[in-house]
Amino acid sequence: MVALRLAEVRGVISYQEGRKKRRMLEHAADVAEATHEAMSTTVRQLAQSLKERSHFIVVGGGPNLGSAMFGAAKLLEAAGVYAQPQDLEEWVHLQRFLTEDRTPTFLLAPPGLGYSRAVEVAAVMRRINCFVIAVVEEHDTEVARFADVVLAVKGTLPEALTPLVYSNAVELFASDLAEAINEPYFRGFEGRWATPDGDPIWFSESLATRNELFAMGDPGLVPVSGGGNGAS
Repeated sequence: MVALRLAEVRGVISYQEGRKKRRMLEHAADVAEATHEAMSTTVRQLAQSLKERSHFIVVGGGPNLGSAMFGAAKLLEAAGVYAQPQDLEEWVHLQRFLTEDRTPTFLLAPPGLGYSRAVEVAAVMRRINCFVIAVVEEHDTEVARFADVVLAVKGTLPEALTPLVYSNAVELFASDLAEAINEPYFRGFEGRWATPDGDPIWFSESLATRNELFAMGDPGLVPVSGGGNGAS
């Protein structure tokens, strides 16, 4: 919202355009809420059925590559399982050659520029016997026909806003999977995952000026004259 307001004030977009974009963001929130309510039972059942699996793949293209990365991160953080995010096209060149059978594979496939490729990729996933979990718009038939499980998004969004909703399915699954296998988030920060006070994984040396960084020996930096704060 801050970015939209800045764009309006600077004349990058009109106030009318700004209002339209705000309405779309509000609509995305409504879609997310309806989607969560509609798929929560299916996702919980899915987590139960896959609780013995320890390797997951999350695939998305365009703006939803970020969604795939976010979803895979949630699986690792919440359930401690190995989760690979992958670009839609790169899956064809890499994970397609896995020897593992029935690999649980989330395919995030909203309508948009990458959708036709998602249909082609879904067909290959089915042919090589992946366990395909398709996150698609409600009433989708092209990708859904290749899926073992369909998680339907309850509404239409511009492709640029779909990550606000399509990532939620994997996030919800990660939470339910952690519960199904009785795994605490972040391993409870206990045992070998504990981080004692002062552990450098959380804390590092603070540098206030560019000159302090120069003093550490970075050959690519030039000290700032006059004892200033190093801003340039």
